[in-house]
Amino acid sequence: SLALLCEKKEKKFSGCGNCVSCQMAKSSCHPDFLVLEPEEGSLKIEQMKKALDFLLFYPQISPFKILIIDKADQMTEESQNILLKTLEEPKNNNLIILVTSLPSKLLKTVQSRLLALKFSRSSAQKIANFLQKEYHLSENEAKRVAEISDGKISEAIKLLNKDYRQEKELIGKDLGELLEKDFFEKTIYLKKLSEDEEFLKTTIKEWLRVLRENFFS
Repeated sequence: SLALLCEKKEKKFSGCGNCVSCQMAKSSCHPDFLVLEPEEGSLKIEQMKKALDFLLFYPQISPFKILIIDKADQMTEESQNILLKTLEEPKNNNLIILVTSLPSKLLKTVQSRLLALKFSRSSAQKIANFLQKEYHLSENEAKRVAEISDGKISEAIKLLNKDYRQEKELIGKDLGELLEKDFFEKTIYLKKLSEDEEFLKTTIKEWLRVLRENFFS
């Protein structure tokens, strides 16, 4: 997306990082770029309507208006149906990207109007090289981030935020401590964990990553 928004003729994966368009994108204030994410476990019709209104206007800086719908499988049926109208008659200057690990949850009518691109996990070395080149991390720092990114460049970029990284590392540490607790303590911990659905999902994903890394690699 940054490459498409970048004003330079020679495109890089993450843009040039210097032009006005790249600076605005990195500051999350680009007028032609919008990321739509679920709220409270679902992506509702009110959110979708606002996002589609965003696509109605001509691009202000870049050649395209780009809408990324993250966790698209969490769209309600109503949201998918209203999106379908736009997918059937897209504008030439609109780019809509749906990101999901569960494409089967999308309506068949929506799936039929999308170009499916499947991505496999990248190696830790490739991610470390990317971080060193694009974000100027030291070799050790890049390797540390890459090792806990689960093969996902997007996750590696999020892990550049130290608070987010510490949270993920604590979740992994919690798993080790939980395994040493007795049944009663485990029950109390898991009951408390289940009270926050989003944090529960994040925790389970991180535990699976830790288990793959330590027992199946």
